[in-house]
Amino acid sequence: MTNEQMLQNALRTIAAIPLWGEPITNSEHGDKSELAAIGEYDLEEDAYNPCCSAESDWLSHAVETARAALAMIEYVGAIDEAMSQLFGLNMWDAGIELERIERAYADGETPQDFSLRFGEKYGLTLRSEWQFR
Repeated sequence: MTNEQMLQNALRTIAAIPLWGEPITNSEHGDKSELAAIGEYDLEEDAYNPCCSAESDWLSHAVETARAALAMIEYVGAIDEAMSQLFGLNMWDAGIELERIERAYADGETPQDFSLRFGEKYGLTLRSEWQFR
């Protein structure tokens, strides 16, 4: 397992921690009815309500940071995949700066749309238009 894979696995584990008021599945953290029996799950509202010692500001920050980092990692991977499928080169070969990707992510642009816009701006030829002699 590579360092990147280990980091992604750690982020997924942290990001899966339910925060106050979030719904959970039975498989994630035990049976909801067991949590409800000890007063940590509201079945009617489908919301996790842990005891005070189970959650704090630092845990909330860690979970939210992990979720944001994981989303960005997945977004960058999706752009890399789209660039490869559309233009036959990865995003590093295309010279795409991380700051540009961060802006596109913040603007809600899909990886496919970002890749097409980038390719058009810099005159990249779509793989579907390649002509072999």
